[in-house]
Amino acid sequence: MRHSQLCDLTGKVRCVPMEVTHDLFLGGRLNVAQPRRGHRSGHDAVLLAAAIPAAARVCCELGTGVGVASLCAAWRLPEAQFTAIEIDPALTALAEQNVTANGLSDRITLLNADICTQPRALPAAQFDHVFLNPPYFFRATVPEGNDEAKARAHQFEAEDLDLWLRYAAYLLRARGDITIIYRADMLEHLLAALTPRFGGFIVLPIHSRAGQDATRIILRATRDSRGKTTIRPPLVLQNADTSPSADAEAILRHAGTLALSVVDG
Repeated sequence: MRHSQLCDLTGKVRCVPMEVTHDLFLGGRLNVAQPRRGHRSGHDAVLLAAAIPAAARVCCELGTGVGVASLCAAWRLPEAQFTAIEIDPALTALAEQNVTANGLSDRITLLNADICTQPRALPAAQFDHVFLNPPYFFRATVPEGNDEAKARAHQFEAEDLDLWLRYAAYLLRARGDITIIYRADMLEHLLAALTPRFGGFIVLPIHSRAGQDATRIILRATRDSRGKTTIRPPLVLQNADTSPSADAEAILRHAGTLALSVVDG
């Protein structure tokens, strides 16, 4: 059992008991502690980080969990600064420990806050890039479970996605970009929520294997853009024999870029 220490916005220190595992990301470049049970970060967080363009310099992650996506992005983009927001105090404390343990405390700042309340601790229009892996089930459509933290990571009220995207638009500078990884079968809902504030959509389908339906999409959009929609060639994660594809290995193990446009680097 490990006790994570968290200092909240009032300065009060809380100790949170949590049993953790230590997992390697980017081929062992990062060592990340995360809860043994409940929500655990994996490929989605790494793929999201790989899709952040090389030109991004001031970035914000919404819903960081234990910090995997921000850690991977900071490792890939050594000139960028990151702010990461997480509602769960225990996960925020663990993210803080991960940032310190991986030597990135000078470039990643953690904020324990509820995105749905649109916290004004962060001023408007200060980021050139926002990225997120939001919950992707509507709470009314899933049976009740016993793991509150896992439910919070995976489930939304129906209106919450709009609140997250409205807050992303608030944080972004004019013509700033947002990158999202989401369930492929929720693409229509995601586009509807984005359209009032974003445009110039770039969509990259992600398939477990060739010939199967996409399970995830990564989407890039630009604030206040009226640009066209582009569908990129898909990323296939596994070969027919279930071994990792060369493209997946380059991203997941070797910290490669998942290019959505010619400027991604």
